[in-house]
Amino acid sequence: MNFLINLILTVFLTTSLVYPTAIDLLFLKAVLTVFIIILILFREISRLGSNKNDRRSALVWLLALLSFGAFFSAVGAASAGPGVLKMMQVYILWPIVYYYIFTRINEAGLTRALSISVYASVYLIFIFCSSLILIALFLGIDNYQSFAEVISFGSTVGVADFSSIFGFTFPGLMSMPFLFGYLSWDVFYVKARSTGPSFKKVAWLMALVVCLFSGRNALLVVSAAAILITIYLLPRDSRDVLLRNLIRYIIYSAIIVIFYLALSDSTYSFGEIYKLLSENFTSSANQTRANQAQLLLDGFISSPITGVGLGVPHPSVFRSATSPWSYEMVYHAMLYQTGVIGTMIYIFLMLVPPLSCFLICRKNRLLVARHDGCTYVPIGIGFFCVLIADSTNPYLARFDAIWMAILLPVLLSRYWYINSPFVTRDPR
Repeated sequence: MNFLINLILTVFLTTSLVYPTAIDLLFLKAVLTVFIIILILFREISRLGSNKNDRRSALVWLLALLSFGAFFSAVGAASAGPGVLKMMQVYILWPIVYYYIFTRINEAGLTRALSISVYASVYLIFIFCSSLILIALFLGIDNYQSFAEVISFGSTVGVADFSSIFGFTFPGLMSMPFLFGYLSWDVFYVKARSTGPSFKKVAWLMALVVCLFSGRNALLVVSAAAILITIYLLPRDSRDVLLRNLIRYIIYSAIIVIFYLALSDSTYSFGEIYKLLSENFTSSANQTRANQAQLLLDGFISSPITGVGLGVPHPSVFRSATSPWSYEMVYHAMLYQTGVIGTMIYIFLMLVPPLSCFLICRKNRLLVARHDGCTYVPIGIGFFCVLIADSTNPYLARFDAIWMAILLPVLLSRYWYINSPFVTRDPR
């Protein structure tokens, strides 16, 4: 029973990471979630197994998130916001569902399912994205369009500009902040202690190449942040090993770029490549985001304390016909919709788990020395990178992504419970 639950959870996580915005897979993800809950209920009724780990600290965190969602959804309902029900699903319904699932699966099963999902997702994203580019280059526009349609599942897939070597769209790119952050610790920490599995090193290299060729400045920033955080958290005697390996992997990535340029018969010089990358930070899309941010701040001034409520769109900012209340500038939108109070609560709730994870890692070197005890660290780095990327894209405002915010508090609650001086535990 436990194996079947973990298997379905792995499929759900992998599908959510590779296709986070695929409309055609929403029903499948919902069905997988229902199956997991049914199996957990059947297991508990049959007394085939249960998880007795104390989760009180995670429950307190969850109740705070639910209170945030309920109050500001009520504010949004008072303003007749069209997206209130959607926001209630993201901040109330699905957190309860994920909390129930994660607290009914033991830590080993959770971390194993997540690890398999992360590596499977990186390999699949790399295969799909590289195939998309190669087909566009060598097999013609018809084959390219057919392949893009097959792998889209109702989401946007494609090469941004056939005349440029950088820039493509694939739903899995939205998961790369979490994936790259997770891999940066999981790969380099193992490498600092031993040779490490080759498939992990290959996965990190694939993730780096996808970030480089994606043409998205957020992924470039997040990649650098993940590496810096990993260097900071590693024990001092392991950092030299990490830096040597990091230089080696960057050289490998440069070789891949050069090989790609030669394979595509491109005439780009290194100066032109640098220009392409630098222009990405000053593109029209970034100007649009800057205008969006300014308008949202102007709206925030009119209701600075509690905002206008979740699910309420700004009358002068149009982003999506299907979700007009959702914006790329998430924290600016949070200020507009929940005011100073709501934004402070939201940022506090989101930052406490990863920062707690980093504090544990820095203070408890014995935990770092045991790799099987460092399950929190890659998840913490990955989630922190998501929070960075969330400033320019609504990564977490989806039912198939909010699980990232629930998983880490659940795992950390076991650590706080074991190490709490105020808890008397049964010696049995």
